[in-house]
Amino acid sequence: AIAQHLLEEECFGADWAAYRNAQRLHFDGKFLDAYFAYLELRQEFKETVYAEAATCYLIEILTKLADEDNVVNQKKRVEEAKKELVETKERLALSLRLGESQQIANTYQTRIKKLERKITLWQNTPAGVAALEKAERETLTFFDTDKNGLYRGEAMLNVGLCYLEVFYEIEKGEEWLTKADKWFDDVRKLDVILEKFQVPDKARGVSQAPKTERFTDEFNNVKMSQLQSGQVFNRRECSWYLSAKQKSAVLMLGLIAYAKKDYETAKTQWERLYEVDEYFKKADGGQWWSTAKRLLWDIENTPGCFFATKEEMTVFSDARSRFVLLVAEVELEQQDYPAAEKKFRRLLRAKAICSSRERSAYCTFALATALKMQFKTEEAVKLFEQFAPNKPFDKTPTAPRVLIQWANQLTQNPERKEDYQRGLKMYAYIVQCYSKTEYADQSQFSIAMSFYAENKLVPAKEALNLYLKKFPKGKFVEVAKELLKGVDGKSAKE
Repeated sequence: AIAQHLLEEECFGADWAAYRNAQRLHFDGKFLDAYFAYLELRQEFKETVYAEAATCYLIEILTKLADEDNVVNQKKRVEEAKKELVETKERLALSLRLGESQQIANTYQTRIKKLERKITLWQNTPAGVAALEKAERETLTFFDTDKNGLYRGEAMLNVGLCYLEVFYEIEKGEEWLTKADKWFDDVRKLDVILEKFQVPDKARGVSQAPKTERFTDEFNNVKMSQLQSGQVFNRRECSWYLSAKQKSAVLMLGLIAYAKKDYETAKTQWERLYEVDEYFKKADGGQWWSTAKRLLWDIENTPGCFFATKEEMTVFSDARSRFVLLVAEVELEQQDYPAAEKKFRRLLRAKAICSSRERSAYCTFALATALKMQFKTEEAVKLFEQFAPNKPFDKTPTAPRVLIQWANQLTQNPERKEDYQRGLKMYAYIVQCYSKTEYADQSQFSIAMSFYAENKLVPAKEALNLYLKKFPKGKFVEVAKELLKGVDGKSAKE
């Protein structure tokens, strides 16, 4: 590793090698290590593009350390370093007793000094709310040094997203995102050549970010480009940087308005997505809808809802809880299932948001859906089990929605008799206990269809007649009448 680092310094410059090392730690989730690597980089290579990037990423890491999940990891990392320090001291003592060479002893002593310094620095690194407060101060200073410099909008965006997604503070988050959005608009209009912050020619080839935000793979799937450690990603070096960052701000500002039921403002923001990222226009002309089109469709057709039904959304009665839910739901809307999984897990831990059985039920269902779409079937089924009769989420607004999906899956293969019978019982339970929901209509019809498919004509006829009696205005009435004629015809032939 040392030889590799020295080679990179010689070929591409010590500044780029330090930048790449810090980014490797950053991308690997070693936030404490990366934090101090960026600090050292910023100090050693002042007034370079790498120092500008380091300041932005220091702020991003501070927002990561504000997250309770990463706070736990931070404490664990400190404890691991303390353990390593104890072990290294014991090795040094043993080395001295055995009379080993001074060179070996020096190696241990150097390692001990580094570990002691690292532990001291790590213990003084802010976490939780303190980390976010430091991120805010760093961002304000960063902005004041050069309002139109590189990375300023990205830093503001990260602080705003942290307020929204980690602390669920809408007002503060909206304030920072509005500043970021304005910065993106302002710098688009500027014709500023930032010569001082060019990537040196020596490292230009290895620091080049992907040329486009999306690419088409060998199976003709559109995928997002991923940044690699060492690549420089800013508005000077990458043509799609501004659109990639600004659309996050615009999307979130629209979500805030949507949560407040200010649908006109939400619509205005989401229509801007077409200006910020021209890809959306191209996508809408093809087979799949863009995120922008799906969001605008939701405003027109199911205002206030994404993945949840209107009845499910009623339990999220205040703007704050609606916004937090929508932030997680928009990941399902964009089909980013790993991101949706992470956010719904966080919601289920947030007692202030999942403050009732009904809220927890819906978030559990959404989490199970995200897991199912990632083929994590076993874990998803365990969550679905919580909606079965007499289980924790029985008789919640979400329960019939879960049960009917589950029943549909269980009844797909009649040869699996145990699953098939359980599915039929679920349909019957929905009809009995959730008779006033749309799912009762579909369940009664599904029972009839199951009997009809198995050529069990007598129970099929009974189920169809019961459907017509219970749901005279149901959505399957005409089909049920036609099936009854078919049943009578078959019975007559027999």
